[in-house]
Amino acid sequence: MGGEYTWHGQSLCGLVFQKEMSHRIAALYRFGASELVVSELRNVLHCAGASLVHPQHGYIFVLDAEGDQVLSTEAALFQLLHEQGEVSFQWWLDAMPSVYCRVRAIGDVIVVEFGLEGLTSRERSLIGEALLEYVRSEREHVVAFVYDPEGVTEDCDMDAHFVRGEILDWRRPDVGFPDVLVVRESVQFRLKNAPSNVERVSVDGLVVMKWRQPG
Repeated sequence: MGGEYTWHGQSLCGLVFQKEMSHRIAALYRFGASELVVSELRNVLHCAGASLVHPQHGYIFVLDAEGDQVLSTEAALFQLLHEQGEVSFQWWLDAMPSVYCRVRAIGDVIVVEFGLEGLTSRERSLIGEALLEYVRSEREHVVAFVYDPEGVTEDCDMDAHFVRGEILDWRRPDVGFPDVLVVRESVQFRLKNAPSNVERVSVDGLVVMKWRQPG
């Protein structure tokens, strides 16, 4: 990520991208209730300049199955999150650009995915840093966090590893390593053969892994 960010004194800056982006994302896997998680994220992302409410129109935009915008209110959005297993909507950085967000409930795990396409490097960094701070504060409930601003994990089914418990093996040629990967210590055994240039730091029950340029 651009800029200096620390995790209990451990710098998360200076990360080097591996290849051309194709699917820039940040994804959070945690236990909880969808509406409560989004309510917490609303407060955290406010610090990064992101809002659920469009700053000019004063509405929230929920996305339907075809991707069309549907005007909504905060109360209606939280009701959808409570009732439905999957809800998509937009966060806003000023009037533009928007940040696509999808929230899914899979058993006991809540998955919150952010699309980082169309954002500047600084905007992606602000979102990523705010989410990392949230992960730190909610570490007892977090399963994993993936920050992949370059899309190297596009072909990797993260649900398989962080919901269904399958092994993630980096010997597979189609598995890239994201800029930052955070997992709870109890599931790190699922991660096999990470590249030698990946740095690991264990902090407060979480393992923080950062990609560094080889050599």
